[in-house]
Amino acid sequence: MLPGLDGFALCSTLRETLDIPILMVTARQEDIDKIKGLGLGADDYITKPFSPSVLVARIKAHLAQYDRLKQAGGVDRTSPAGQRPAPEGRPPGLRGRGRGGLEEQGV
Repeated sequence: MLPGLDGFALCSTLRETLDIPILMVTARQEDIDKIKGLGLGADDYITKPFSPSVLVARIKAHLAQYDRLKQAGGVDRTSPAGQRPAPEGRPPGLRGRGRGGLEEQGV
């Protein structure tokens, strides 16, 4: 629980200004909550109870992916919200986010 702000609002606010991995750790287990969190820009959604070792592994995986993108020039800190350049044929701001992302949907 966050004082004065829910996790969805925090995720949305962070995603507007930062291009960093966002992992939501929450007690909300309904599919609609997971869909909402991922739709607002979370890179992962982990429900309680969870294994601390699995949480650490997921954090490390997201940080490694972020570092790879940064080293490849995929993270542009000068553009609005730190958006990565959009792949050809896709409008700016639309990019895949793993399973179920745009690439897997053929977009």
